[in-house]
Amino acid sequence: MTYRFDRDELVSLTGWLARIAADLDDFLYGASQALARTHRWSNAVQGLGPVAMGCAERAEDLARRAMFLDAIHGNRWSSAWDRRSELHALWQQIETFPGSDNDPRLDAMLRRSVDRERAWLTALESLSPAQVASVAAALPTEIGLRLAWTDPGAVSSTDGLPLSWRAVATRRLMAIEVDRLRAELSPGNGLQTPDLNRLRLLEGWLRSERTFVWFDPSGDGQIVEVVGDLEVATGIGVFVPGIGSELATFEAVASHARALVSAARSMDQDIAVVAWLGYDAPAVGWNLEPLLGDQAEAGSPKLVSFVDGLTAQRPHVPLTVIAHSYGSVLAAWAAAYDHLAADRLVIVGSPNVAVDHVGGLVVPEPGAVFVGEAPSDPVTAIGEFTDGWRDDWSGLGHGYDPGVCDWGAKVFEVQNVGLIDAHVAYTSGASAETIVNIMTGDPENVPDRCG
Repeated sequence: MTYRFDRDELVSLTGWLARIAADLDDFLYGASQALARTHRWSNAVQGLGPVAMGCAERAEDLARRAMFLDAIHGNRWSSAWDRRSELHALWQQIETFPGSDNDPRLDAMLRRSVDRERAWLTALESLSPAQVASVAAALPTEIGLRLAWTDPGAVSSTDGLPLSWRAVATRRLMAIEVDRLRAELSPGNGLQTPDLNRLRLLEGWLRSERTFVWFDPSGDGQIVEVVGDLEVATGIGVFVPGIGSELATFEAVASHARALVSAARSMDQDIAVVAWLGYDAPAVGWNLEPLLGDQAEAGSPKLVSFVDGLTAQRPHVPLTVIAHSYGSVLAAWAAAYDHLAADRLVIVGSPNVAVDHVGGLVVPEPGAVFVGEAPSDPVTAIGEFTDGWRDDWSGLGHGYDPGVCDWGAKVFEVQNVGLIDAHVAYTSGASAETIVNIMTGDPENVPDRCG
């Protein structure tokens, strides 16, 4: 049998679905408001007849399908949907009916809804961060908050989703970890000191108003925090830390982001800096991890994905990756081999990078790469001593010193501080002001020590 599809009819149907996406906000908002109170669709839904419940399910499903179409094809239809009042009337029934929580039909509906949402999140994993951002832009905030409750792990870890959704999901994950640690606190079964410290750390963060947008409690732990207001920032930074960075030492990582935001405010600039501990950093101590590039290579795709998602949400704001210590090994690898979508790259306190010239980095232009090395920094001194050395067989060594003029980057002056503080002082004083100028100003005007 041959089927003939009328193109105009298909276009009209697509437009009808898109108009549903545009005009169902009130319905979805009401449902999500109930969810915010009970973490369920509504206690009242169970009292409706099967036909009304089926209509609610179909409306929800049509809305999601339409939002995908709208994100893919663009919102080209603006006329009002002539059956909108029917959905309003339906929601009035749902909202006003007093019911209880014990109805198998409601439970079945909720289970099917959760299954659909998890399938939706699984489908997002096959998209690029930019595509995820496009689809998510068509969804009301209330749907994102519901997804954050349905599967906080997926929402927290999916690059491209709005950071406001990820922040809700991340706090949920942190609360789950706190509950797990508290459950182990029982008579005769006390927590070990590291776990007790983690419990106290997470409890303090949950009491704060800080914005965490990714959390992984496994191993040494990974976490990402946004410092400053991304919505008004004229420059965005992603700070990538080095060895010894883990959940237990994250306050030291976040202090660099806070110092840059504070420096910008003193300069009447609005910036936001992400403290990105999204990889397994080498441990401090007697081990070979800091001398190997394995953890930088493993973390590189995660940094690239996060930056892609951030760029998709604020495409017109310059984004600067600020890579410190071993973090510069990771960031340079990402720029050289994994297409890091940063407008500018700042390398400070580097123990060397994998490419022998700035031209080996994929950045908008060679002038977009800046290097700072404190005169008394022992890490950069080791980098100078081992310049050009990396053993392909053992993997030891990081390659080339980006702070020498022949490497080709812009090398800016760094304040000279004592030996103890030299490696961690790049986000303070004049050095911080230089980085802020790179983030918000004209990079061409940053003084180049190499001329």
